[in-house]
Amino acid sequence: MKGLESLQDLPNGIADIGLKASAGVSLSPLKNLKVSSFSLEQNGMHDMDNSDYDALNSLNFVRPESNDNQISLFGEDGENHEPNYKGLVNDDLIKLAPFFNHAYEANKTINNFDFNLSQQRLTDFSFFNSGQIKNTELIAVDEYQVFTDKIQIDPEGFTENTEVKVPTQVKGMDGEPIQTSTDIWNARTSQWDAIKKQGTTTLATGLVSTDKWIIVANQLAHGYPETIKYANGNSLRVAGTQYYPIS
Repeated sequence: MKGLESLQDLPNGIADIGLKASAGVSLSPLKNLKVSSFSLEQNGMHDMDNSDYDALNSLNFVRPESNDNQISLFGEDGENHEPNYKGLVNDDLIKLAPFFNHAYEANKTINNFDFNLSQQRLTDFSFFNSGQIKNTELIAVDEYQVFTDKIQIDPEGFTENTEVKVPTQVKGMDGEPIQTSTDIWNARTSQWDAIKKQGTTTLATGLVSTDKWIIVANQLAHGYPETIKYANGNSLRVAGTQYYPIS
């Protein structure tokens, strides 16, 4: 991307920057650019250098000409739809706080503004209700969500008909547990079955003793998940493939 830094000379900035970059490509040429709308499609953002974070945080956002704008940081959806194994995680949002805050300040008076953080590894969205951001929609679908807290299953009397409770470990903007999955993976039949839920807890059946994971997901055949709305005007649409380890 070397050479983009010369766009700093444009007096009114750039209406829209849309980039698709390979993992590891330096974002330094973006530093201090003035822009209205911005999207970056790149895998592996969790492994960005400090200079890349600095470049994103230094973007000078200006009010767009229209009342509809989206600021996006999302993973690359390749031909094989592989997960973004090194996508942004929860702590990375804190590192990018200036990026989000600058974009919000420039867009807070328009009617339709949202952030798109799809195809990352995010599991906790409370960052967006912890600061100044209000009246903004966050879209985070196709997240790759792998958890470390194991689901404990008593082997005594266990059969494939045993109902296993799997409390969701995904957190919404208020830190509340949320579960928007629609299907659970059945390793015996190699297909997705309709999920059974008790509130936000998944009721998993059909497991066998050799299973290592309970996997639930929102299948896009069912459409995007319903919007979760918050008192400060923020809203959230989140879905992903969730991997819960079994002990």
